[in-house]
Amino acid sequence: WIVLGHTIIFAVYYSDNLITIFNWSRKLWFQIIIQTFFSIDSFFLLSGLLAAFTYFISKTENDQFSIVKFFMNHYVHYYLRYTSLYAIILLIYITLSPYMAQNGPVYPIDGIETSSCRHNWWRNLLYINNFFDMRDGCMPISWFLAVNMQFHWITPLFLLIVSW
Repeated sequence: WIVLGHTIIFAVYYSDNLITIFNWSRKLWFQIIIQTFFSIDSFFLLSGLLAAFTYFISKTENDQFSIVKFFMNHYVHYYLRYTSLYAIILLIYITLSPYMAQNGPVYPIDGIETSSCRHNWWRNLLYINNFFDMRDGCMPISWFLAVNMQFHWITPLFLLIVSW
């Protein structure tokens, strides 16, 4: 749903046939697809619930529970799990994208974005890319990964407060 919605929104943005898009906007199926932005909020909610669930399960089932050890494992596991695949995708995007989009209706945007990726890729791997201007960013579609990681950075603070 998220990928479909963003694909449709991208196509709508570059479309020359505004009458068709206006007619689509009156249809229920188009409204469901276009509301994809709310699904990202659901993703944040489920991610936080899963983190809280694993924390409370680990705390109740383990007699030798160490908060520091749990959170260090939480941070390291979550960062490595997300960043390993994210780094591969980022590398492919930076190196192969200019060769795959040699011409077409959105090539200038893609060309500008990949050139800024060569300089600002580190922001994505540190998950701070949403704090910078998106026009100078790399893969702006990945903003929600940065936000989700930042939520996971502050999750332990909230869990400590709630568990006391």
